[in-house]
Formats: sequence, C-alpha cells, structure tokens
Amino acid sequence: MIVGITGKFGVGKSTISEMLRKKGAFIIDADKVVERIYEPDCQGTKKIQNFFGRQFLLKNGRVNKNKLKKLVFNNEKKLQILNNIIHPIVFHEIRKEIDRKKAPFIIIEAMDFSEKYLRKLIDKLIVVTSPIRLIQQRKKISEEEIKKIHSFQKTPEKYDFFIENKGTKKKLEKKVNEFIKSCFIKIS
Repeated sequence: MIVGITGKFGVGKSTISEMLRKKGAFIIDADKVVERIYEPDCQGTKKIQNFFGRQFLLKNGRVNKNKLKKLVFNNEKKLQILNNIIHPIVFHEIRKEIDRKKAPFIIIEAMDFSEKYLRKLIDKLIVVTSPIRLIQQRKKISEEEIKKIHSFQKTPEKYDFFIENKGTKKKLEKKVNEFIKSCFIKIS
C-alpha cells in the first residue's frame, strides 16, 4: 500500500511520517527528492537555470532555494511555472524509489498531490492540519509569515483520512494508529 501524507507548511507531516517509519513504513520525502534534483548538474538545477537564470544558483552550482522561494512566494504565476518544471522530475524520481524498494507499506510525504502527478502513485491520502498558533510554536516564525506561505499552498478536496494535529504527540500517535486500523494495515 502506498499512502500520501500532505498538508500545509508546519502542520506535522514529518512527525507523522516518523511515527509510521517506526512502525515499519518506508518513507519517501518529496522535499528530500527536491534537494537531490537541486544538486549541481542535476536535471532540476539545469531547468531552474534555463528558465529563471544563473542568478538562482549558488557558487557551488546548487539551486539557491531561499532566493527561489522569495521569488515564487511573491508571484503565484512564477510558483506555477516552478511547479510545472519540478513536479514531473519529482514524480519520476519518486516512481523510481517505489519501484526499487518494493515495500509493502510506503509513505510519500509531500505538499502537493495533484491528480496529474503524485496522486497517481498512492492508494490513500492523509491530509494533516494544525492551528497556526501551534505552527508558530514549532517553527518560531510569525503568524503573518505562516499565513503568507499557506496562501500559496492548497489542501486537496479529496482525501481518505484527516488528522488535525492540535494536541500532544501521544494524541497524534493515537490518530495515526486509527488510520492504520482503518486501512487494516498490519505493521509492527
């Protein structure tokens, strides 16, 4: 079974993924895939340079993620262009990881599960939310910054399981276990 975990910035996707990893799931983190394709001379880096320009690369040849974030989080059209460039590459890389691993229980953690790409790979989708005040505590950034980032992120309308991360880790783990039981997944 392949399960997607999605939600906006700071809601606890990685915490849930880690809980599932401890129960035997193989985790694929889309952010880590992006890190790899932003390495010097990789496909993602080349495409960023071709479209956005050399000024979006660091001296070592990697993508300057901070500069790119500032551009796309202030321009929805540029964000869409970036997504159109990067999503096909990420999809292809995640597909390769799934094929190599052949694990019975795989988690894909990502911000975006569009019908065109990652949604095609999964059997179930978990949507995670969390109150902004808790995100502020965890991430140590302002409410305004969180709202700005969240304004560019979409929550899927269709999903299989919803987790609101608003309590303790123990309560969150209980919700994760409820998800596992709802899927009849037998893991350690």
